[in-house]
Amino acid sequence: MNLFANRPEAAPVNTTLSTARFNTPSPARPDTLLTMTGDRLSVASERTLVKVAKQDALVYQAKAGDTFWGLARRFAATTSADGNPTLTEINAYAKDLQAANGGKATIRVGQSLKLPTTENATWKLPALVAAQKQLGKQASDFDWAQADAKWGYAETIDVRVPSLKGKAAQDFAVREYGPTKGGSLYQVEALKAPEAPREIMLNAQESLTLTAKPGETYWGIARRFAATMSPDGSPSATEINAYVKDLQTANGKFLKAGQKVTLPRTENATWKLEALAAAQKDVEMRQQAGEKLPAFDWAKAEVAWGYAEAMEVTVSPMLGGTPERLAVHATGRDTYSVQSLADYYRLNGLAE
Repeated sequence: MNLFANRPEAAPVNTTLSTARFNTPSPARPDTLLTMTGDRLSVASERTLVKVAKQDALVYQAKAGDTFWGLARRFAATTSADGNPTLTEINAYAKDLQAANGGKATIRVGQSLKLPTTENATWKLPALVAAQKQLGKQASDFDWAQADAKWGYAETIDVRVPSLKGKAAQDFAVREYGPTKGGSLYQVEALKAPEAPREIMLNAQESLTLTAKPGETYWGIARRFAATMSPDGSPSATEINAYVKDLQTANGKFLKAGQKVTLPRTENATWKLEALAAAQKDVEMRQQAGEKLPAFDWAKAEVAWGYAEAMEVTVSPMLGGTPERLAVHATGRDTYSVQSLADYYRLNGLAE
């Protein structure tokens, strides 16, 4: 049985994908900003952010065949619908490049070229400059002429810079926090390559398992996990009692503190159990593979419909800490794709 895979109505588009920039100063400290980490607000000092001043430019070593025209064609601002700058736009930025690099019309191989962030430059340049400044001395290992940037999740700019030494490309998430004295502030976070989705298969007996706490009852558990037809999402007494019977059948008539409780995926159970069971098995398999993960409180796990029929599972560690956020997608009967929610967004191009 797979209630999850056969949900009759289409899942709504996730309206939480559009998140405004947070550049509001904290009232406690004038140099402190509210920042986004994943989907959570945290506090960051201006000292942890990269400052890009108006005179800052992207710098790289010129290669054979480089011309101001070629660079301008890549980095000029444009209003063209297809994203390709016009001859006029290219010429405008080519003049800025020449002015920033000695006013000469030619480029020498090995010359340190500056790509200034003028009004004729692409919006991508400030993010590229911030990423280059964050790398510091290591920046020379990467090919900034081939770097690219695109809008990412929650107002970030995803920057990718190819390596010059045959290593993996460097990925960054760059977020702007607004102006400061003499320039603008950016948070630059180095990113790992998105993890591929993991396939999870559940058999009919594999259910969500949780540990009963003192004072917990079958009624209380059933009230949270019973299926319901109520418009407000709150199961009726009849619906709760129906799932209580399923819980007793699976676990015995009485419930004791510390007991491992199986939450069977019956017709009386919420459709959320499909995603929770898949997520729990995914965590168990990762732990068996040697990944260090905390003990999670599955009784309090949250599930919401996400983008394109994916389920968004949030489960917090028992002892506190960063919640695990997973995207669970039914791909077949009792077969699920599970991966980090942030990576699911990135791999599927979910952006504002």
